Amino acid sequence: TLIDPQVDLNEEETILIIRRLHKVLRPFLLRRLKKEVESQLPEKVEYVIKCDMSAIQRVLYRHMQGRGILLTDGSEKDKKGKGGAKTLMNTIMQLKKICNHPYMFPHIEVRYMFPHIEVRYMFPHIEESFAEHLGFPNGVISGHELYRASGKFELLDRILPKLHVTNHRVLLFCQMTSLMTIMEDYFAYRNFLYLRLDGMYL
Repeated sequence: TLIDPQVDLNEEETILIIRRLHKVLRPFLLRRLKKEVESQLPEKVEYVIKCDMSAIQRVLYRHMQGRGILLTDGSEKDKKGKGGAKTLMNTIMQLKKICNHPYMFPHIEVRYMFPHIEVRYMFPHIEESFAEHLGFPNGVISGHELYRASGKFELLDRILPKLHVTNHRVLLFCQMTSLMTIMEDYFAYRNFLYLRLDGMYL
């Protein structure tokens, strides 16, 4: 520390040290007030683009909206040893996750996703279920199947390549870090350079 905590300082000495600290830190800090910046910024243009959900998103959304639960593989059991249905406490948040990307949900029952085929075993994650069904090794989906599972990702895949060609830089905000991880897989597939910033990075 700059100051020994055992040293008693009077008010004048404390103010002097604080001013000295400010002088040292000032070159490294950029602080501009909103009123100073507003006049230099162009007018903000906001577009709201609506998109449809994918087929699996619609199925999960309707089931969650109607029953407040998602079918699971039974691996998460309650205290009485019962499994097979996972009650989701925050329904609104879970609906948001479905709208973002279905691979954000673990422990979804395979038979629930593929009712038209016979399934003899379960997977611990919805992405692994799709990966096996689509023939991807290692339980990881890549390529166009990754973004086709989400309506938002399909829309992004139509917009981002055009912005990339014209050398635009794009800033994407995510409320959930798990969605950022899925987005990283998509960027890797499209060979887009990106920088991820979240609470885990300093």
